[in-house]
Amino acid sequence: MVGFDGYSEQARRVFSHAQDEARTLRHGAIGSGHLLLALMQAKGSAALEALASSGLTETAVRRRVEAAVGRGDHPSFGRIHFDQQVEKILGLAQREARVSGQDVVAPEHLLLGLLREGHGVGAAVLKELGVDAFALRRRLRDLAGQTPDAGDPGGLRHGALVSLLAGRGGAAADASTSGGWEVLDRLTDSAWAALLRAREQAVRLEHQGVDAEHLLAGALTASDGLAAAALVAAGGSRERLAARLEQMLGRGHERQAGYLPFTPLAKLVLGLAGLEARRHGQESVTTGDILMALLQAHAPATEGLLRRAGADPGEVYAQLERLLGERSAAGERPA
Repeated sequence: MVGFDGYSEQARRVFSHAQDEARTLRHGAIGSGHLLLALMQAKGSAALEALASSGLTETAVRRRVEAAVGRGDHPSFGRIHFDQQVEKILGLAQREARVSGQDVVAPEHLLLGLLREGHGVGAAVLKELGVDAFALRRRLRDLAGQTPDAGDPGGLRHGALVSLLAGRGGAAADASTSGGWEVLDRLTDSAWAALLRAREQAVRLEHQGVDAEHLLAGALTASDGLAAAALVAAGGSRERLAARLEQMLGRGHERQAGYLPFTPLAKLVLGLAGLEARRHGQESVTTGDILMALLQAHAPATEGLLRRAGADPGEVYAQLERLLGERSAAGERPA
Protein backbone atom coordinates (compact mmCIF):
# COMPACT_ATOMS: atom_id res chain seq x y z
CA MET A 1 0.00 0.00 0.00
CA VAL A 2 1.30 3.46 -0.89
CA GLY A 3 2.43 5.80 1.90
CA PHE A 4 0.19 8.75 2.69
CA ASP A 5 2.87 11.39 2.15
CA GLY A 6 2.24 13.42 -0.98
CA TYR A 7 -1.50 12.67 -1.17
CA SER A 8 -4.44 14.83 -0.16
CA GLU A 9 -6.89 13.72 2.50
CA GLN A 10 -9.46 13.01 -0.21
CA ALA A 11 -6.96 10.85 -2.12
CA ARG A 12 -6.20 8.91 1.05
CA ARG A 13 -9.88 8.17 1.45
CA VAL A 14 -9.93 6.93 -2.16
CA PHE A 15 -7.14 4.47 -1.29
CA SER A 16 -9.08 3.29 1.75
CA HIS A 17 -12.24 2.74 -0.31
CA ALA A 18 -10.24 0.94 -3.02
CA GLN A 19 -8.83 -1.43 -0.41
CA ASP A 20 -12.34 -2.07 0.91
CA GLU A 21 -13.56 -2.83 -2.61
CA ALA A 22 -10.75 -5.34 -3.18
CA ARG A 23 -11.44 -6.98 0.16
CA THR A 24 -15.18 -7.19 -0.56
CA LEU A 25 -14.48 -8.90 -3.88
CA ARG A 26 -11.96 -11.20 -2.13
CA HIS A 27 -9.06 -10.08 -4.30
CA GLY A 28 -5.42 -10.16 -3.28
CA ALA A 29 -4.42 -6.85 -4.92
CA ILE A 30 -6.00 -3.48 -5.66
CA GLY A 31 -6.56 -3.03 -9.39
CA SER A 32 -7.76 -0.14 -11.53
CA GLY A 33 -11.34 -1.38 -11.30
CA HIS A 34 -11.25 -1.07 -7.51
CA LEU A 35 -9.70 2.38 -7.90
CA LEU A 36 -12.50 3.50 -10.24
CA LEU A 37 -15.13 2.26 -7.78
CA ALA A 38 -13.39 4.22 -5.04
CA LEU A 39 -13.35 7.37 -7.17
CA MET A 40 -17.10 6.98 -7.62
CA GLN A 41 -17.32 7.43 -3.84
CA ALA A 42 -15.02 10.49 -3.62
CA LYS A 43 -17.73 12.93 -2.51
CA GLY A 44 -16.91 16.60 -2.99
CA SER A 45 -14.11 15.94 -5.47
CA ALA A 46 -13.78 17.20 -9.03
CA ALA A 47 -13.16 13.58 -10.02
CA LEU A 48 -16.63 12.49 -8.93
CA GLU A 49 -18.21 15.61 -10.41
CA ALA A 50 -16.59 14.89 -13.78
CA LEU A 51 -17.64 11.23 -13.69
CA ALA A 52 -21.20 12.11 -12.72
CA SER A 53 -21.40 14.73 -15.49
CA SER A 54 -20.60 11.90 -17.92
CA GLY A 55 -23.81 10.18 -16.81
CA LEU A 56 -22.15 7.52 -14.65
CA THR A 57 -23.65 6.05 -11.51
CA GLU A 58 -21.90 3.98 -8.89
CA THR A 59 -24.32 1.11 -9.51
CA ALA A 60 -23.59 0.97 -13.24
CA VAL A 61 -19.83 1.13 -12.69
CA ARG A 62 -19.98 -1.53 -9.97
CA ARG A 63 -21.87 -3.97 -12.18
CA ARG A 64 -19.33 -3.57 -15.00
CA VAL A 65 -16.31 -3.89 -12.72
CA GLU A 66 -17.65 -6.99 -11.00
CA ALA A 67 -18.49 -8.54 -14.37
CA ALA A 68 -14.95 -7.87 -15.55
CA VAL A 69 -12.98 -9.06 -12.52
CA GLY A 70 -15.35 -11.47 -10.77
CA ARG A 71 -14.96 -12.53 -7.15
CA GLY A 72 -11.93 -14.19 -5.67
CA ASP A 73 -11.85 -17.44 -3.74
CA HIS A 74 -10.13 -16.37 -0.55
CA PRO A 75 -10.71 -13.54 1.92
CA SER A 76 -7.94 -10.94 2.27
CA PHE A 77 -6.63 -9.96 5.69
CA GLY A 78 -4.53 -6.96 6.60
CA ARG A 79 -3.34 -4.34 4.15
CA ILE A 80 -3.83 -5.07 0.45
CA HIS A 81 -1.24 -3.79 -2.01
CA PHE A 82 -1.65 -2.20 -5.42
CA ASP A 83 -1.04 -4.23 -8.54
CA GLN A 84 1.56 -3.10 -11.11
CA GLN A 85 -1.02 -1.34 -13.27
CA VAL A 86 -2.23 0.82 -10.39
CA GLU A 87 1.38 1.57 -9.44
CA LYS A 88 1.79 2.99 -12.95
CA ILE A 89 -1.42 4.99 -12.56
CA LEU A 90 -0.06 6.48 -9.33
CA GLY A 91 3.12 7.54 -11.11
CA LEU A 92 1.08 9.22 -13.85
CA ALA A 93 -1.10 10.90 -11.22
CA GLN A 94 2.01 12.31 -9.55
CA ARG A 95 3.09 13.75 -12.90
CA GLU A 96 -0.34 15.31 -13.38
CA ALA A 97 -0.06 16.96 -9.96
CA ARG A 98 3.48 18.19 -10.51
CA VAL A 99 2.88 19.69 -13.93
CA SER A 100 -0.09 21.63 -12.52
CA GLY A 101 2.08 23.01 -9.73
CA GLN A 102 0.55 20.94 -6.93
CA ASP A 103 2.40 19.61 -3.92
CA VAL A 104 -0.01 16.73 -3.31
CA VAL A 105 -1.98 14.26 -5.43
CA ALA A 106 -5.77 14.65 -5.33
CA PRO A 107 -8.57 12.36 -6.65
CA GLU A 108 -8.62 14.43 -9.86
CA HIS A 109 -5.02 13.48 -10.55
CA LEU A 110 -5.77 9.82 -9.83
CA LEU A 111 -8.57 9.85 -12.42
CA LEU A 112 -6.34 11.60 -14.96
CA GLY A 113 -3.68 8.95 -14.31
CA LEU A 114 -6.21 6.16 -14.81
CA LEU A 115 -7.30 7.69 -18.11
CA ARG A 116 -3.75 8.28 -19.29
CA GLU A 117 -2.71 4.68 -18.50
CA GLY A 118 -5.69 3.61 -20.59
CA HIS A 119 -5.31 -0.20 -20.55
CA GLY A 120 -6.73 -1.34 -17.21
CA VAL A 121 -10.15 -2.56 -16.15
CA GLY A 122 -11.06 0.94 -14.96
CA ALA A 123 -10.41 2.55 -18.35
CA ALA A 124 -12.12 -0.35 -20.15
CA VAL A 125 -15.25 0.00 -17.99
CA LEU A 126 -15.46 3.72 -18.73
CA LYS A 127 -15.22 2.96 -22.44
CA GLU A 128 -17.90 0.25 -22.22
CA LEU A 129 -20.20 2.73 -20.50
CA GLY A 130 -19.80 5.15 -23.40
CA VAL A 131 -17.52 7.66 -21.69
CA ASP A 132 -15.36 9.66 -24.08
CA ALA A 133 -11.92 9.76 -22.44
CA PHE A 134 -10.95 13.04 -24.12
CA ALA A 135 -14.20 14.75 -23.08
CA LEU A 136 -13.75 13.50 -19.51
CA ARG A 137 -10.17 14.80 -19.37
CA ARG A 138 -11.35 18.14 -20.73
CA ARG A 139 -14.10 18.29 -18.10
CA LEU A 140 -11.59 17.58 -15.34
CA ARG A 141 -9.33 20.36 -16.56
CA ASP A 142 -12.24 22.75 -16.98
CA LEU A 143 -12.98 22.18 -13.30
CA ALA A 144 -9.50 23.52 -12.57
CA GLY A 145 -10.93 26.95 -13.28
CA GLN A 146 -13.05 26.73 -10.16
CA THR A 147 -11.68 27.81 -6.81
CA PRO A 148 -10.71 24.68 -4.85
CA ASP A 149 -11.89 23.89 -1.37
CA ALA A 150 -9.57 25.64 1.07
CA GLY A 151 -9.75 22.59 3.28
CA ASP A 152 -8.23 20.37 0.59
CA PRO A 153 -4.81 21.61 -0.54
CA GLY A 154 -4.74 18.82 -3.12
CA GLY A 155 -7.58 20.35 -5.15
CA LEU A 156 -6.61 21.53 -8.64
CA ARG A 157 -5.22 25.07 -8.30
CA HIS A 158 -7.47 27.85 -9.61
CA GLY A 159 -6.63 28.52 -13.25
CA ALA A 160 -3.40 26.49 -13.24
CA LEU A 161 -4.33 24.00 -15.93
CA VAL A 162 -6.81 26.36 -17.59
CA SER A 163 -3.89 28.65 -18.45
CA LEU A 164 -1.31 25.97 -19.22
CA LEU A 165 -1.90 25.73 -22.94
CA ALA A 166 -3.90 28.90 -23.49
CA GLY A 167 -2.28 29.83 -26.81
CA ARG A 168 -1.05 33.23 -28.00
CA GLY A 169 -1.22 36.07 -25.52
CA GLY A 170 -3.13 34.04 -22.97
CA ALA A 171 -6.26 33.71 -25.09
CA ALA A 172 -8.64 30.96 -24.03
CA ALA A 173 -7.70 27.55 -25.37
CA ASP A 174 -9.76 25.77 -27.98
CA ALA A 175 -9.64 22.08 -27.11
CA SER A 176 -10.40 21.16 -30.70
CA THR A 177 -7.02 22.44 -31.88
CA SER A 178 -3.51 21.21 -31.32
CA GLY A 179 -2.94 24.13 -28.97
CA GLY A 180 -5.67 22.97 -26.60
CA TRP A 181 -5.93 20.32 -23.91
CA GLU A 182 -5.25 17.45 -26.31
CA VAL A 183 -1.52 18.22 -26.42
CA LEU A 184 -1.16 17.30 -22.75
CA ASP A 185 -2.97 14.03 -23.35
CA ARG A 186 -0.78 13.15 -26.36
CA LEU A 187 2.63 13.58 -24.70
CA THR A 188 4.80 10.48 -24.58
CA ASP A 189 6.43 9.54 -21.28
CA SER A 190 9.69 11.20 -22.39
CA ALA A 191 7.85 14.37 -23.38
CA TRP A 192 6.07 14.41 -20.01
CA ALA A 193 9.45 14.09 -18.31
CA ALA A 194 10.76 16.94 -20.46
CA LEU A 195 7.85 19.16 -19.44
CA LEU A 196 8.53 18.46 -15.77
CA ARG A 197 12.27 19.09 -16.23
CA ALA A 198 11.45 22.40 -17.92
CA ARG A 199 9.47 23.50 -14.91
CA GLU A 200 12.18 22.29 -12.52
CA GLN A 201 14.82 24.29 -14.45
CA ALA A 202 12.70 27.45 -14.23
CA VAL A 203 12.22 26.97 -10.48
CA ARG A 204 15.92 26.22 -9.92
CA LEU A 205 17.00 29.33 -11.82
CA GLU A 206 14.39 31.42 -9.97
CA HIS A 207 12.69 32.53 -13.18
CA GLN A 208 9.17 33.92 -13.17
CA GLY A 209 7.73 31.47 -15.69
CA VAL A 210 8.42 28.40 -17.83
CA ASP A 211 9.63 29.74 -21.18
CA ALA A 212 10.80 28.29 -24.50
CA GLU A 213 14.40 27.91 -23.35
CA HIS A 214 13.26 25.80 -20.39
CA LEU A 215 11.32 23.56 -22.80
CA LEU A 216 14.49 23.22 -24.88
CA ALA A 217 16.56 22.25 -21.86
CA GLY A 218 13.89 19.78 -20.74
CA ALA A 219 13.62 18.16 -24.17
CA LEU A 220 17.38 17.82 -24.62
CA THR A 221 18.01 16.41 -21.15
CA ALA A 222 15.44 13.60 -21.57
CA SER A 223 18.06 10.93 -22.34
CA ASP A 224 15.61 8.50 -23.94
CA GLY A 225 13.96 11.05 -26.24
CA LEU A 226 14.34 11.92 -29.93
CA ALA A 227 15.50 15.47 -29.14
CA ALA A 228 18.59 14.19 -27.33
CA ALA A 229 19.22 11.64 -30.09
CA ALA A 230 19.12 14.39 -32.73
CA LEU A 231 21.50 16.57 -30.70
CA VAL A 232 24.04 13.75 -30.36
CA ALA A 233 23.68 12.78 -34.04
CA ALA A 234 24.46 16.41 -34.93
CA GLY A 235 27.66 16.27 -32.88
CA GLY A 236 26.34 17.99 -29.78
CA SER A 237 26.69 17.05 -26.13
CA ARG A 238 24.00 17.08 -23.47
CA GLU A 239 26.73 17.42 -20.85
CA ARG A 240 28.03 20.60 -22.47
CA LEU A 241 24.51 21.96 -22.58
CA ALA A 242 23.95 21.26 -18.88
CA ALA A 243 27.25 22.91 -17.97
CA ARG A 244 26.41 26.09 -19.90
CA LEU A 245 22.69 26.32 -19.22
CA GLU A 246 22.82 28.56 -16.16
CA GLN A 247 25.46 30.79 -17.76
CA MET A 248 23.32 31.17 -20.89
CA LEU A 249 19.97 31.72 -19.19
CA GLY A 250 21.08 33.50 -16.05
CA ARG A 251 19.40 33.42 -12.68
CA GLY A 252 16.44 35.36 -11.42
CA HIS A 253 16.42 37.37 -8.23
CA GLU A 254 13.51 35.91 -6.33
CA ARG A 255 11.96 32.46 -6.19
CA GLN A 256 8.28 32.58 -7.14
CA ALA A 257 5.94 30.94 -4.68
CA GLY A 258 3.07 28.72 -5.80
CA TYR A 259 2.19 27.96 -9.40
CA LEU A 260 4.83 28.83 -12.00
CA PRO A 261 3.02 29.79 -15.24
CA PHE A 262 3.96 28.80 -18.76
CA THR A 263 4.66 31.83 -20.95
CA PRO A 264 2.57 32.50 -24.08
CA LEU A 265 5.56 31.49 -26.23
CA ALA A 266 5.99 28.19 -24.39
CA LYS A 267 2.28 27.46 -24.85
CA LEU A 268 2.56 28.28 -28.54
CA VAL A 269 5.56 25.95 -28.92
CA LEU A 270 3.64 23.06 -27.36
CA GLY A 271 0.74 23.72 -29.72
CA LEU A 272 3.13 23.71 -32.68
CA ALA A 273 4.62 20.44 -31.41
CA GLY A 274 1.17 18.89 -31.66
CA LEU A 275 0.93 20.00 -35.28
CA GLU A 276 4.44 18.70 -35.96
CA ALA A 277 3.54 15.25 -34.63
CA ARG A 278 0.56 15.04 -36.95
CA ARG A 279 2.70 16.19 -39.89
CA HIS A 280 4.70 13.00 -39.37
CA GLY A 281 1.54 10.90 -39.03
CA GLN A 282 1.84 10.50 -35.26
CA GLU A 283 -0.72 11.12 -32.53
CA SER A 284 1.88 11.06 -29.75
CA VAL A 285 3.84 14.26 -29.18
CA THR A 286 7.54 13.54 -28.58
CA THR A 287 10.55 15.49 -27.39
CA GLY A 288 11.58 15.57 -31.05
CA ASP A 289 8.34 17.35 -31.95
CA ILE A 290 8.95 19.88 -29.16
CA LEU A 291 12.49 20.57 -30.40
CA MET A 292 11.27 20.86 -34.00
CA ALA A 293 8.61 23.36 -32.89
CA LEU A 294 11.26 25.40 -31.05
CA LEU A 295 13.38 25.56 -34.20
CA GLN A 296 10.45 26.44 -36.44
CA ALA A 297 9.24 29.17 -34.06
CA HIS A 298 12.77 30.63 -33.92
CA ALA A 299 12.33 30.73 -30.16
CA PRO A 300 14.87 32.99 -28.41
CA ALA A 301 18.00 31.23 -27.13
CA THR A 302 17.25 28.00 -29.03
CA GLU A 303 19.99 28.32 -31.64
CA GLY A 304 22.44 29.77 -29.10
CA LEU A 305 21.92 26.90 -26.68
CA LEU A 306 22.34 24.33 -29.44
CA ARG A 307 25.60 25.95 -30.53
CA ARG A 308 26.80 26.03 -26.93
CA ALA A 309 26.11 22.31 -26.83
CA GLY A 310 28.38 21.88 -29.86
CA ALA A 311 25.73 21.34 -32.56
CA ASP A 312 24.79 23.33 -35.63
CA PRO A 313 21.04 24.16 -35.48
CA GLY A 314 20.61 23.34 -39.18
CA GLU A 315 22.16 19.92 -38.67
CA VAL A 316 19.95 19.29 -35.62
CA TYR A 317 16.92 20.12 -37.76
CA ALA A 318 18.07 17.70 -40.46
CA GLN A 319 18.68 14.93 -37.94
CA LEU A 320 15.23 15.48 -36.43
CA GLU A 321 13.60 15.20 -39.84
CA ARG A 322 15.50 11.96 -40.43
CA LEU A 323 14.68 10.40 -37.06
CA LEU A 324 11.01 11.39 -37.08
CA GLY A 325 10.67 10.22 -40.67
CA GLU A 326 12.29 6.86 -39.92
CA ARG A 327 10.01 6.22 -36.97
CA SER A 328 6.91 7.16 -38.97
CA ALA A 329 7.94 4.95 -41.89
CA ALA A 330 8.53 2.04 -39.53
CA GLY A 331 5.15 2.54 -37.89
CA GLU A 332 6.77 2.89 -34.47
CA ARG A 333 5.66 5.10 -31.65
CA PRO A 334 8.56 7.53 -31.07
CA ALA A 335 9.87 8.44 -27.64
